[in-house]
Parts: sequence; structure tokens; C-alpha cells
Amino acid sequence: MDKFENAKKIYFNNFASTYFMDRNGELKAYKKAKVPIELENVWKEEIMKNILADIKSGKDVYLIWNISCMDISDEQMLKMYADLSRSENKKTILDALISLKELFCSEKRDLWEQVLTLFKS
Repeated sequence: MDKFENAKKIYFNNFASTYFMDRNGELKAYKKAKVPIELENVWKEEIMKNILADIKSGKDVYLIWNISCMDISDEQMLKMYADLSRSENKKTILDALISLKELFCSEKRDLWEQVLTLFKS
């Protein structure tokens, strides 16, 4: 069994978000695993790619909310939203984004206007 198997499961199930881990009562178990930052970054990239693919394909456009709560930089976040703003189902994604506006993590609300601008351009 991989030393970090349980931590990876927690990390993926919570979309690379300590906010979600805390909310779901799994943050303590995740931190106890002491995952190296390099491995965490690999997982984070995989999660970001999966989320973008699921949103773009229409499989789950409401994953757009999860982006706002991920433990990623504002630049990474804006890059993800910019990528989504160029997708074929931009209108559907924008509608989901607007419907979820109030659910965005409070510390990321300042990015709202920037994200909205990406989709309206």
C-alpha cells in the first residue's frame, strides 16, 4: 500500500481544498500524512485538469464553484477561468457561475469581477 494512498483519496475527494477537508472533518487526517509539497502539486495539477475537462464537457458545470475554494494561487485560478471562458459551452458555464456566485469562498470573492469579465468579453 502506498504511504500516501489515504491522503491522496482525501485530497482528491476534497478537490485540493483545505476548506473542503476541514468542512468534511478530514483536514487533521490529511495533515497527519505530511504529504510532500512536490507530490501535492502533482495531485493538484491532475485535479485541475480533471475539473476543467468535466466542466468543458458539460459533465458537471457546477464544479466551477470548487475552483474558487481550491488551494491555488489567484493566477492559477484566473487561468482556469480564462480557459473555461474560451470553451464551446461558455454560456452554460457562465450561467452556472452566476447561479453559484454567493457560494464562492469569502476570501476569493474579490476575484468575482475579474472572472465575470473573462466570460463577458
